[in-house]
Amino acid sequence: MERANNYRKFRELAGMRPEAVASALGVSIQTLYKWENDKTSPSAEKLRKMAVIYNCSSDELICLDN
Repeated sequence: MERANNYRKFRELAGMRPEAVASALGVSIQTLYKWENDKTSPSAEKLRKMAVIYNCSSDELICLDN
C-alpha cells in the first residue's frame, strides 16, 4: 500500500488534480484511482512519466529510497 500512498502523495505535492494527471498519462481517471488505491500498478513506462510529471525519481515513487 505504500506505493499507492506515494502515487497520491506526489500528485498532491505537485498540486495536480487527478483529472490532469490521468490526461497527461493518457489513462482514465479510474485507472489512476486504481493505482492510488493499490488495486493495480502502473507499467514501467507510466511510472517513468509520472516521475517526470511529479518532478521526482521513479525510485521515490516506488519507495526504494524512502
